[in-house]
Amino acid sequence: MIVEINTIFQNINAHYSQWINVYLVVTNYDPENYNWPDQLIFDKENRIHERYGAAGEYLYLIRPDHFVGFRSIPPRWDKLESYLKKIFKY
Repeated sequence: MIVEINTIFQNINAHYSQWINVYLVVTNYDPENYNWPDQLIFDKENRIHERYGAAGEYLYLIRPDHFVGFRSIPPRWDKLESYLKKIFKY
């Protein structure tokens, strides 16, 4: 799944980096398994996962007011891109 997440990261950086910050939130920190080029958050106590109801590989777009703007299970760029095009008229 990390391949799909990397693709999503690359696409966001290419088209939406002035509006969106990308974070990978993980519960098991194993640096050898994450070739992640951006910010990695280690959610050791599952607080972030519990707050947003994530129990696996989910993609969330969290608005500045901390509410969920978009969610995809599993993470899918095509779904996120469709949503972002409506928001940014891109």
